[in-house]
Amino acid sequence: MEKESVAGSDDRVDRRPVTFGALRALEDEILRDRSSAERHAEVAYRYADALDDSERIVRRLPRLEDYRTLSERLQAAEKANASLQATVERLAPLEMEVVALRTQNQSLVWVVEGP
Repeated sequence: MEKESVAGSDDRVDRRPVTFGALRALEDEILRDRSSAERHAEVAYRYADALDDSERIVRRLPRLEDYRTLSERLQAAEKANASLQATVERLAPLEMEVVALRTQNQSLVWVVEGP
């Protein structure tokens, strides 16, 4: 094993012949590192996309607050409407009775007053 000094450095360089196995191992390591770097880049892009989405949401917050307020008002109106609907359903038979009584009353008026 012959070792030589690299110019300007105290490090030693191994001058053994490179084998196919060593090249294959180096290539595998490079491919693993590349794959890892690509995965990290994908994560970074996903975080960037998520940040963009978050920024869009923050810009919409005033409108979302308006929507929330309107939604609460709509809910209150729907509740009041349901209450009114229940009241109308209770009054419907009474209204029919009033119509029948008016008709009967009109008939009595005709009988008493004449045509």
